[in-house]
Amino acid sequence: MAGIVWGIDIGTSAVKLAKARRGGGGIEVLDFDIVEIPFDEDDNTRAARVARVIADAAARKNIGTAPVYVSIPGNQTFFRPFTLPAVEERRVSEIVQYEARQQIPFPFDDILWGYQHQSTPEGEMQVRLVAVRRDDANGLLGMLRSAGLNVVGLVAAPVALFNFAAYEYSVDATTLILDCGAKMTDFLVTEGGAFWFRPLTVGIEEMTRTLKQKFRIGQDEAENILFKMDQSKQSEKMFQVIEPVIRNLAGDIQRSLGYYKSLSHNVRVERVIGLGGAFRMPQIREYVGKMLGQDVEIPKSVSKFTAAPGLDAGWLNDEVGTMAVALGLAVQGLGLARTDINLLPEEVLREQMIKRKKPWAVLAALAVILAVGFAYFVQNEIIEAYDAYIERGRVLDDRIASLKKEYTAENSKLKPLETRLKAYSRIGRERPWFVDCLVKLNGVLLNVDPRGSLLAERQPSIYIKQVYMSRYPEEASRLPLEDDPGELASEDGTPLSTPSVGPSGPGYVAPPPPRRPGAPGAEEAKVQPDKPMMVVLFAEIRGERGQAEAPIEPAFNLREALKDVENFERPDLMGGWTPYLKIDMPRDRYLAELDKKRKGEPYKIVTRPFKMFKMAWRYDDGSDLREEHLQPGKK
Repeated sequence: MAGIVWGIDIGTSAVKLAKARRGGGGIEVLDFDIVEIPFDEDDNTRAARVARVIADAAARKNIGTAPVYVSIPGNQTFFRPFTLPAVEERRVSEIVQYEARQQIPFPFDDILWGYQHQSTPEGEMQVRLVAVRRDDANGLLGMLRSAGLNVVGLVAAPVALFNFAAYEYSVDATTLILDCGAKMTDFLVTEGGAFWFRPLTVGIEEMTRTLKQKFRIGQDEAENILFKMDQSKQSEKMFQVIEPVIRNLAGDIQRSLGYYKSLSHNVRVERVIGLGGAFRMPQIREYVGKMLGQDVEIPKSVSKFTAAPGLDAGWLNDEVGTMAVALGLAVQGLGLARTDINLLPEEVLREQMIKRKKPWAVLAALAVILAVGFAYFVQNEIIEAYDAYIERGRVLDDRIASLKKEYTAENSKLKPLETRLKAYSRIGRERPWFVDCLVKLNGVLLNVDPRGSLLAERQPSIYIKQVYMSRYPEEASRLPLEDDPGELASEDGTPLSTPSVGPSGPGYVAPPPPRRPGAPGAEEAKVQPDKPMMVVLFAEIRGERGQAEAPIEPAFNLREALKDVENFERPDLMGGWTPYLKIDMPRDRYLAELDKKRKGEPYKIVTRPFKMFKMAWRYDDGSDLREEHLQPGKK
């Protein structure tokens, strides 16, 4: 724990700095600042621009050798929660490390990782694993060292956000925290001292980019329109321009929350807190709150952080939503955090520990010299003490022999557990194939429309309904064209009942069905585990309002685009098309129009056409998954 600590949050568009110490029964903020990063369309210059901003801030604020905790963005980290059987505390680290090797889809030596663990009422252990690529961490640390900073902590931004919320709000009840930044939005759920997070790909930059394209204006003018929208007489018109982006953000939030509830037995969210610049805009806050069915709170002050004399406390309270991550870093640096996950490389931590202990080592050496000099004059006392130490050594030898026997007995009990863990390690060994395939598919879908160009208005668009991956082409080819369109409508807009077909959506991977002994392909799966994958995509095309049917060109464009993707072979459409209509109007308006229809009055129900299709291709990256290539030390 440091006396004074700096928290530095490096965002996409600005660097936030907070200097703090303990005081007054809480945390005293001694200084803070928000420094804009100069805008440039060329991302290749970002590292140099950020380095200049940090170097200037370090010199201007006289940070010197004070300890610094710095954040790394959530989209550069890997988060995985899992549950383990209860074990003794001294063996937790060993068991978690073994499980981490199975959970992280990267070479283990290439990542830095940390974890939080808690015992459950059921007697199990919940673990939240956070990791980052070593190259990403070293690049950031190198830039900070070049500015002369003494970095003692590297923390994932969502973890710092959790520490801030846990300290300021004591979030023991289930709380959803949304931090909308420039390029992404951190989705964070806190529950009983634990956390779960996921970075969402929608941020303020996408809103400003939409305004720039619509009105053909520059970056500064687009940002001015966005952040002063509520003051404009044409605020409703401006909001309609960015509404598709807000709708995408709200949709991502709903899907992430639904997934979390499925993991947590449908836990109820008691509170929603909005941070970041986007949630300062009432239209966005109200839109997201309406989609969630719950008000979004905007913090306007802090109660456990006090501004030092001479510091603008009003500005600190106004910027609490922007400074949350930097303040959370300071909380961890002062030893007040709910979780202290530190992703700093082990060699850096060891170097810092040696520096801290070096003065004590010098004192110890001096003590030895004095002891030797004193022993020269008191030889008899030294000899007696030596004999006593020899006797204590014999006792210790006997104790060590006894402990070795106990260790051997306890170690023999671990063999059944080792056998079970080896069996668990075989689960999901094709995970790199799944991850690589989904990343490449997502990259193609983000850049395809009927004209084969980048999407400007996001319509018409292709939406993933389900992705099925299997080693067995005969099973994949027999899959039906799943129909999960949501609330369908007839030609006059009247809703039709639709079947429920289970989970779907972007990123969902359907598990292969279990095989019975003797089923077709069962023996083949046993003797040929390295057979290439068959990938089947279920997707729908969204048309424009007023069209009779959604266009089919996006599907053909997608097929042609997939032909150019590495490791994708022979993509083609399968089966026919399933056209249908969906109700496309606010719920209250729809109910009002439906009431008019029942009364025999003129009515108008707005619908939008959709078309579902199925596409399949082979995936083969040439890797060998045979049993002899899965042993430790083999590639």
